[in-house]
Amino acid sequence: MLAKIMMMLLATMLAVAVMMVVVMATATVVSLKTMIAGSRTLADTSGGWLSVGRDASSFADAMRHRMAPGPPLAAFLRNALR
Repeated sequence: MLAKIMMMLLATMLAVAVMMVVVMATATVVSLKTMIAGSRTLADTSGGWLSVGRDASSFADAMRHRMAPGPPLAAFLRNALR
């Protein structure tokens, strides 16, 4: 009986650990995409040679001028997850 309870606890802890890894990986990917979009935009607006797609410039506009519809956080997430 005790062994069964211990196995259930271990399985629960393992499931929580896996979910935490997935959440952290997702946050890291979103953060990296945001940083890359920001650096591309900065390089392009300062007269750099790097060509920028629509996503990076619209992300910069949403953050700089709050032009995107909806709350700022929703605009940030919508543009970061493109």
